[in-house]
Amino acid sequence: MRVYDTITEQILTQLEQGTVPWRKPWTSRGVPRNLLSLKPYRGINVWLLLSRPYTSPYWCTFKQVQEIGGTVRKGEKGTTVVFWKFADKKQNEDRDQQGSRSSTAPLVRSYTVFNSEQCTLPASLTERIVVVIGETPEPITACEQIIATMPQRPTIAHGGDHAFYSPLFDLVGLPHRSQFMAAEAYYATIYHELVHHAAFRIMPRRRGRADEHWRFRRSRSA
Repeated sequence: MRVYDTITEQILTQLEQGTVPWRKPWTSRGVPRNLLSLKPYRGINVWLLLSRPYTSPYWCTFKQVQEIGGTVRKGEKGTTVVFWKFADKKQNEDRDQQGSRSSTAPLVRSYTVFNSEQCTLPASLTERIVVVIGETPEPITACEQIIATMPQRPTIAHGGDHAFYSPLFDLVGLPHRSQFMAAEAYYATIYHELVHHAAFRIMPRRRGRADEHWRFRRSRSA
């Protein structure tokens, strides 16, 4: 399968699961970067890695994990990223001397990387995997008032890298406030999940649709 097809399939799979990589209103803890070189990923790789369900910003290949004495946990699936490289000036000069045409087409390679949370790593790397906490957006009083006065309000818990409503526990789960790009994005997300709660708990006539939605969400997270 070509690199383009692999990346396209990866994005389509996330879309089918309800994740839109370029519209995620919160970020993981820091810009995705390689665990060993600490270089940040660029281009579409940033979208692909930020949309994965991990809070750590550190990634590495299977080979890199082995080189540092770590292991990728059994059953973990990697994420495909791409690397672009254009032929340098010397390579083009060599082709000219050989009578062949210089190429300006980029060299595209794909790599499979694993998040540090998918790996068992040496204790010596612990300092590199410290979670970076960003500044927490200031609360919006009017928005907080709506949540505080909501009838039959569910439990609201912060943590992880997913936003969801669980009918089983009557719980809304959200990433930490500091992970959201703006206060408005935080409230838009929590209101979205509270609507699912309302459809399931407060408006029983819509429960059939809520049950169907919940079955879909469970199936995509399985």
